Amino acid sequence: MYIFALCLWLVFVFGLLFHLFKKYLYADLFNKENLEKRRLEIQKEKEYLSQKQIAIDLAEGNKIANKFNWGAFLIPLLWGLYFGAGKNLLICLIPIPLLPNIIFGINANKWALAKYYRPIETYIFEQKLFIIIGIILNLIFLPLIYETIALK
Repeated sequence: MYIFALCLWLVFVFGLLFHLFKKYLYADLFNKENLEKRRLEIQKEKEYLSQKQIAIDLAEGNKIANKFNWGAFLIPLLWGLYFGAGKNLLICLIPIPLLPNIIFGINANKWALAKYYRPIETYIFEQKLFIIIGIILNLIFLPLIYETIALK
């Protein structure tokens, strides 16, 4: 008996809430003029936030551009292929050991940020991944290279 009364009470309350929503809120929220006005507000807000984000990205990008890039230093060829360094990959053909790595480490952030179009946080995350991948690949391949050279 009590459960039946409780169910009736809940049906009444939810029916009343639905009726009030439909009568007072639905008409205001979903009529064409209000939808158009809200769409324009959202568009202005997006433009403002994108301009603000661009300014933040440029300021942070300028700070990063002058830093040494360890990911590019550790694996310059893979880094250059991923970030589309293009003609800069010819530096990897220099036969002097570690010189391409040093050049990439010094200039990589400038080269990448000149073409980069994603948020700066994504760039920082990708650079951290390249550092980890570079350390792992160097730990794997440097002993093999040393062994090959030492055995000659």
